[in-house]
Amino acid sequence: MKLLIDLSYIENLHNGVALYAFRILKGMRDNGVKDICLFLNPKTAEIVQNEFPSYAYVIAPKIEANLINKVWYRRLVTSYNYSKIINKMDCEIVFTPFSDPFYFWKIRKKHVRTIHDLQELRVYSRFWIFCGKIFVPIKIKNSDALITISDFVKQDVLKKYKFAAKKNIKKIYAPIDVNRQDTLPLLDFRYILCVNTLAEYKNVMTLLKAFEEIKDSIPHKLVLVGGVTSYLSDVIKPYITDHNLENRVVHFNKVTDNELKSLYQHTSLFVTPSLQEGFGATPIEAALCNTPVISSKETALYESTMGLLNYYEPAMDHQALATKIMEVLQNPPSQEELEKISSSFKEQYNNRKIAKEVYEFITSVYEG
Repeated sequence: MKLLIDLSYIENLHNGVALYAFRILKGMRDNGVKDICLFLNPKTAEIVQNEFPSYAYVIAPKIEANLINKVWYRRLVTSYNYSKIINKMDCEIVFTPFSDPFYFWKIRKKHVRTIHDLQELRVYSRFWIFCGKIFVPIKIKNSDALITISDFVKQDVLKKYKFAAKKNIKKIYAPIDVNRQDTLPLLDFRYILCVNTLAEYKNVMTLLKAFEEIKDSIPHKLVLVGGVTSYLSDVIKPYITDHNLENRVVHFNKVTDNELKSLYQHTSLFVTPSLQEGFGATPIEAALCNTPVISSKETALYESTMGLLNYYEPAMDHQALATKIMEVLQNPPSQEELEKISSSFKEQYNNRKIAKEVYEFITSVYEG
């Protein structure tokens, strides 16, 4: 079986979808899978080639941005051109580990896609939701089989698209890879940590309000890790300024893998108040570092965290969250409890185990 793994969409190796694809690929390599060709984005091709030098690869042509100014149109044209290239490649089955709605074109080979979530139908601007409503069902119809990263996403797809019941859909959880080697502290103060996209649906404002509620009772600062967004500029930062929280709230735009690991390992508490998650990797990553974690129970979070963490609800009730934070800070789990949770996640989301499941499913689609 000649397998092509399509990485053409991946321009940044640090977002969630890219990490998922990279971890699957690492797991396949470590499992000894050899007959793989990679279809690479020109922006990340060199890094991927250096990591996986034994695999064949094809680098996708670069689409000049100045020729197509509209982002959506560029993505549409790019995905169409890439699908034509894939049709001519020497492979028998294609695995696409991302689920961008604009990559919906029919490929004349067996095709397995991963669906990470249906958030493009809910949390973006009206234009992008409109595009999602048009292209997502086409993308699903044009796939021979689908992988969903949680049962929540699988049921969401089946509920939204009745025709998907005829598809071969397999739930295979996302792999999580955290090196638990000890790190030196990055910060010289006690803190509560949140690592997330700083968008409205991640519900960071509820955490900010909860922190404001208890800030005079604790010495901790609140550390937010996430890229710069319009929501950060227009909502989060003005709230911090208006409520005199500048000296108690710290924001990191970009951190290295080692810096993130240090933040996980040395925080007093990790909190994720998110409202929309197809899986939710960051609370698991924090727990793998033997860190106490508080999570909402929204969407896939309770499922993916196996009910092992501390939870609060309703998700937008900042007083309920404030109460839970004080409860965990004052009565933290024992080291033995934290180690047990970490071991459970390490076993469940092991790279090689998940990659084996993915490869076996792709093989079954090819043979079936």
